[in-house]
Amino acid sequence: MEIKYNNLHVIGYVEDESERFPIKTILRMEDPTYQHIHGYLSINIADKQLPSLGFFGEDDVCFNTWIAELNAIVFCFSKSYQVNYLFDEGEQGQPAFKFVRDNDLVYISIIDSNFSNGYSNPDWQNVSCPYQVFDACVRNFLMQIKEELFLSLSEITSFWWQQTLKSVCGVCSHS
Repeated sequence: MEIKYNNLHVIGYVEDESERFPIKTILRMEDPTYQHIHGYLSINIADKQLPSLGFFGEDDVCFNTWIAELNAIVFCFSKSYQVNYLFDEGEQGQPAFKFVRDNDLVYISIIDSNFSNGYSNPDWQNVSCPYQVFDACVRNFLMQIKEELFLSLSEITSFWWQQTLKSVCGVCSHS
């Protein structure tokens, strides 16, 4: 498993047109701790790239969403050997993501959304990786992104991070 990211940015408006700005721009925006950070995000498992992370493509993924959900998944998985986590935000026709921990393996599937017209992906049904690898990779990603945000947004990173982690949409259920 591998998680890569880059090109972090925020969306701002110039004369009613949306534009991408470097994340440091957050510090000059209204209510900076509630701004959404976007960028490139790639999650590869078993040599397959997880699709549909961002509605507008892999280079415009909402990090607020995926930071919160990945953090919630590792927390949920740390509590039980048999557990499901369903992330179905239902926004903009996105599919649902089902993460299952079954002892020492994690299975990921893209399934039909209950809230939107997002559909399952037959190529992404029960794609697996070892739990320890999944856990270490996600925790490493969260640590790296938080460190990068501290370098760029030192003044507001702690509050931004806390606000972001509160925005979880997924549901954890024990098998």
